[in-house]
Amino acid sequence: MAQSQILDDTTKQVYGTNTTFTFREIDILDDTKKKYKLDTTLNNFHHFTSIQKSWYQYQDLGAWGTSVRPLYFQTPHQIGARLGIDSYYLYLPTAENIDYFDTKSPFIRLNYVQGTTGDQSVNFIYARNVNKRLSFTLNYKRTNANKAYGADNTRDVLADQTTLNLNVQYESKNKKYRLLFHYAHLNQIVNEQGGIIKNGALPDSGRFAYREIASKLGATAQSWQTHNNFRIYQQYKIGEGLVGFATTDINRQRDAYLDIFGRDSLSILARVNYYPNIGTITTPIGQVPLYNFSNTSTSESTIYWQFDNKIGWKGRWKKFNYQVYYKNRIYDFYLIDRKLKFAYSYDNAGNITGSRNISPNLGEGVQNFVGGKLFLQLKDSTRLTLEAEHLLGRDYQLKGTFESKWFVAKGKSVLYSPSLLEQRYVSNHFIWDNSFGNVFVNEVEAEAFWSNKFLSVKPFFNYQVVGNFIYFDEKALPKQTNDILQMTRIGVFADVKFGKFRLAQQGIFFQNIGSNIFRAPPISYTGRIFCEDCLYKKRVQSQIGIEANYKSDYFGNAFLPVVKQFHLQNVRSIQGFWYLEAFMNVKIGNFRIFGKLMNILNFRRADYRSYETTPDYPALPFTFTFGIDWMFFN
Repeated sequence: MAQSQILDDTTKQVYGTNTTFTFREIDILDDTKKKYKLDTTLNNFHHFTSIQKSWYQYQDLGAWGTSVRPLYFQTPHQIGARLGIDSYYLYLPTAENIDYFDTKSPFIRLNYVQGTTGDQSVNFIYARNVNKRLSFTLNYKRTNANKAYGADNTRDVLADQTTLNLNVQYESKNKKYRLLFHYAHLNQIVNEQGGIIKNGALPDSGRFAYREIASKLGATAQSWQTHNNFRIYQQYKIGEGLVGFATTDINRQRDAYLDIFGRDSLSILARVNYYPNIGTITTPIGQVPLYNFSNTSTSESTIYWQFDNKIGWKGRWKKFNYQVYYKNRIYDFYLIDRKLKFAYSYDNAGNITGSRNISPNLGEGVQNFVGGKLFLQLKDSTRLTLEAEHLLGRDYQLKGTFESKWFVAKGKSVLYSPSLLEQRYVSNHFIWDNSFGNVFVNEVEAEAFWSNKFLSVKPFFNYQVVGNFIYFDEKALPKQTNDILQMTRIGVFADVKFGKFRLAQQGIFFQNIGSNIFRAPPISYTGRIFCEDCLYKKRVQSQIGIEANYKSDYFGNAFLPVVKQFHLQNVRSIQGFWYLEAFMNVKIGNFRIFGKLMNILNFRRADYRSYETTPDYPALPFTFTFGIDWMFFN
């Protein structure tokens, strides 16, 4: 293993993008032998947020690093016990998205993004092979976003997000033993605004006046969430075609919310209709809300622990590869203050008339699972995969996938438990104890591929049937419906090339058949047109173009930060609006840079032209953003 940059006799660098690869845990578990090249292209390089990278398939609060919700229904990432406070899950490093590096030389990647509003993101990756059998990777990312409205100054922080991933991979000299380890951390702090306070003296009630409007929660509310995950994957080759494997997962999630209510009448009255409460009383300043624990502040915090241990073996049976396993899960969800709390009851004058003990234990238990996987890989790249997992006596999930060069079809049937949050919760603003039944989902989806020199087309289809769906209603309380939800998505992705110009676009049509409890825009479109290598073609690679995103009118879910949940609302429809940006991507060797003008239609602020991503949460105003990405192989 060379410890410094190696040059051949023509002084050409030997190490680079052709000697550095990545892989993921699933590739080792499935023995696919897959390794992936580093992404050094300009395609989608200007997509720097998680929302943009998904082609706008999530709903957020209009700023970097805020709470998100899938635009279309998704089954939970696991069956059995789960917490259900997952509005930051998109940002979390997990076993499914963590990259392990195989690099013949030390590798460094620097990524920096800066917006003229003061928003910025820094990502640093360092990876190296200590020797042929041992390597490690450090991946650190920090994102800061400033308030676009209700701010005291232009550097008033809205969100502060830090993610850290440290991973190690090792393979024994005889190649019988393999180990993967990662530690993943997320620290998320958001100074919650609660949306805008409308001003009838401004156009459209001031929804897009930004610096001229105030926020509902002022500067006193804050959410905090941390994740810590330790995971070890091990496998040992027992004999020819037979390998034992085991994983150990330790997860800890802490959630906190703090809001110290102002004692002025404006602050008190602003919370009458914002937070759920157990009643109100009439005072000289108007109706004052009553809460379970305190009417001067909300300060609450929970911790969730989950321990998963899985053991199994994998091998080959006739033409099929297989995996079978047993998994044990221990979980505990509780208020940080383990002492008994009191919830008060009040009379009409606001006097305390009684109290009741509240247990800090919100859910705990031990669960046992069995599962397996069966797949057939054919010579012509056709692959059939069947997966099953069963929580003994309760949940299950069945998945099937057929893949070929031209077509992919998937089917899924899942019976999953309500989340711990949906079943039991204690807060200053509400207390619930539910006995919900399991949610049932059947889903089929398919997509086809066709391309030639000038055109690539990918039509796709998704159909979901959901029974006993659990949602948060207009009062942000969990409810379970007896209605059957049927949801259909039909769409197409097309990439057209004509000379130096390319047109990439995706359109989706969504429809509820029957119940309208899960809300999504009927029409969603994202597209861009750009010119490739129109700038100093002999020296650099470049893309210069325009990108657009559109979602039609729909009653998008509102957001309540005290439980970090999106919930139904029937008051205001999110109006359809075209989001436009102009971008330029440039690549010189291992260095890439982009610059773009975001939300161009908001260029003239006096026009108050913009859009909402969530009711009362405006999108970012017009801004210029640039970013760089630089890789070093030495």
